[in-house]
Amino acid sequence: MLKKLYVLVLLIVASNFGVAQEQGFGMGILLPKGDAKNYYARMDKLQDKLRVLLNESGVAVFDIASDFAVFPTVEIVDTRVEAYGQENRLFLKVVLRLDIKQVSSDRVLTSITKRLNGSGNSEQATINNALGNLDITDKDLKLFVVRGTALAKGMMVED
Repeated sequence: MLKKLYVLVLLIVASNFGVAQEQGFGMGILLPKGDAKNYYARMDKLQDKLRVLLNESGVAVFDIASDFAVFPTVEIVDTRVEAYGQENRLFLKVVLRLDIKQVSSDRVLTSITKRLNGSGNSEQATINNALGNLDITDKDLKLFVVRGTALAKGMMVED
């Protein structure tokens, strides 16, 4: 049973990668540097969502260096604590900015900003909740990827 599940997951991943490869274009996802020990745990959720967004838009996602990449930036803009029964609950407002850049020149091709809200019992849980609220089916996000991909492909033709 486990072997069948593994094969099924492998086929799904391969088919998504194959669709993206047909386009002949790919980019990386470069997460910002973090200093908290739980930082990478919460960034993994964002990276997974961005991978799906790019793949569904026909863009291959590379773990190796690519000259074009999505650079996410997460900024906490509001924090409040409210009593929720016997415990306190943390509420955050987060601004997520996504840039598609050419890495070699640090040139921003396109950007989008999304405001997300999250709540939880700890800061990590609250940020995870907020990032989990990113709707990758959002038409503005899909347009962001399409626009960035077109600009990047245009730059590749110029070179």
